[in-house]
Amino acid sequence: MTPQTATARDVLKAYELGLNTHRFDAVADLIASDAAVWFSDGNHRGIGAIEAAFEKTWQILNNDTYWLDEVEWRGESETVAACIYRFNWKSEVDGRVVGGFGRGTTVLRCICRPLANRPRASEPKPRLSYGFKQLLVAALAPSAVDRARAGYRRRGI
Repeated sequence: MTPQTATARDVLKAYELGLNTHRFDAVADLIASDAAVWFSDGNHRGIGAIEAAFEKTWQILNNDTYWLDEVEWRGESETVAACIYRFNWKSEVDGRVVGGFGRGTTVLRCICRPLANRPRASEPKPRLSYGFKQLLVAALAPSAVDRARAGYRRRGI
């Protein structure tokens, strides 16, 4: 997937896969610099705050895995897209497998940039590169971090 060919669906799938690397650099390019992320523990605005929220979660949970299902695309155009989904997680806390799910919403916008090469004389406008980035991510569920800290236990999944 290159920025020139990334669709909103491509970005959501890459985000899901990137989360499971537990490295923010695997998802950073998929998130707009002015994005907002809403987690159960609060709202995080801007790429620095979003990175801190992810890193905090990854430090507390062990062997955590995330996946999305029941994805419903509620609107898609050439410049914006929005979807809702079930956000699932499982982790290990004190040697026991715990997990849960919540509802998620993602809004993406197309980031449009001029291509590196100059337009031809016959082209009236600069050629553009299109690629979607996440503008809003809301994954709301009882916080995995809070559950881990409180010693929350759930039957293994």
